[in-house]
Amino acid sequence: MRRALAPLIWVQIGVGLLGFAGLVYVGVARGRPELFAVAGIALAGWIFVNLRRPLRVWRALKRPFPETYRAILERRVVFYGLLDATERARFEKNVQRFLAEYRIQGVAGVELDDTLRVLTAAGAAMLVHGRPEWDYPAVRDVLIYPDRFDDSYQVGKQGNVLGMVHGQGPILLSAKALRRGFSKESDGMNVALHEMAHVIDMADGLADGVPDDLGTNAIAPWLEQMRPEMQRVKKHRSMLRDYAGTNSAELFAVATEAFFERPRRMRDKEPELYAALEQLYGLDPARLCEDAATRVL
Repeated sequence: MRRALAPLIWVQIGVGLLGFAGLVYVGVARGRPELFAVAGIALAGWIFVNLRRPLRVWRALKRPFPETYRAILERRVVFYGLLDATERARFEKNVQRFLAEYRIQGVAGVELDDTLRVLTAAGAAMLVHGRPEWDYPAVRDVLIYPDRFDDSYQVGKQGNVLGMVHGQGPILLSAKALRRGFSKESDGMNVALHEMAHVIDMADGLADGVPDDLGTNAIAPWLEQMRPEMQRVKKHRSMLRDYAGTNSAELFAVATEAFFERPRRMRDKEPELYAALEQLYGLDPARLCEDAATRVL
């Protein structure tokens, strides 16, 4: 989940050029001029496959952040409003990066607009904001459904799914839930945060509530809290909603929602859980709330 974009591009270019040079050398040494053509075709194909994504991101990050996107963040994303000017600029870059890498599509009649796109990216940007070295591990399509859907991906009154992430497949989100999640930012429910937490969790290939790729030092405090927190949820003694008791993956996703949406309550009611997530995400959203209130005064 590293994001050293510029060094990565140069490493990839170096590898491609070495391969090209190797084919040229063999062609000269063995008197086989046809290998020059093979080398050229191979290099072009390699560049197209390996550099398309980082170059697309690089171009996106060079563009000014659209004012229409900024207006959506200011109006809809409370977390963005807690940040100072420098942190806002970094948050905007994370939004741009996500939109450059992920293809977001409306399905089942959804007309995709800037609000849905920006809110989806904002959920992802919130989770990596405290860890500049993190990046999302896999490029996936994001499919936006109009409302709840069922296990057959059919929208209707029988549907009870607001979001879903497949192991290596797309991220599915309900447009209605996505909008509601950012309009009620203190209820501890935000489908973008929830499903993006699953994406981070699955970076190692397992949906186990333990995002191993984020580093042992950050994970250890969370591991210490998982079992006792699960017991508190099942006994209805936790501030987390009951769905967190489904399994460890849902515990992680629901705890992530509450950490970002109800940070001061979590810090006051469950300080050990809050501290574990604070170390994991490299962020203290409760303090951000207090600092923002101080700036206003």
